[in-house]
Amino acid sequence: MSQQSNTVYKTFIAGADLTGKENLFVELTGEHTVDVCNAATDVPIGVLTDYYRAAQGQSVTVAIGGTVRVKAGGAISAGAWVGTDGNGKAVAKTADGDVVRGIALEAAGADGDVIEVFLVGPFTLRVVE
Repeated sequence: MSQQSNTVYKTFIAGADLTGKENLFVELTGEHTVDVCNAATDVPIGVLTDYYRAAQGQSVTVAIGGTVRVKAGGAISAGAWVGTDGNGKAVAKTADGDVVRGIALEAAGADGDVIEVFLVGPFTLRVVE
């Protein structure tokens, strides 16, 4: 049961029409401006939480800390490090150099599932073999 708690929010300006993009990772694209992450290497500033406004140039609310509901891009195990895919969805990050933005607090079974993620970082994952 995904939820969010102790969430820290910040207002940004939508750099594009973000209507229908809630629960996706967003990146900073300019001064106080965000857009949905469009590459797996993007550094997410947070997760878009607006459900009622998101036209380009409008103020939008982004979760930048705490726990938040995020749309998954595929199966994810609870406890996995997560970051963005090329569509702003959460995916497991396991490779050296991956950008991490959270920890999955619950599992996702498939693309489109909404899970609770504890926002951390962002940081670059270092895997020591």
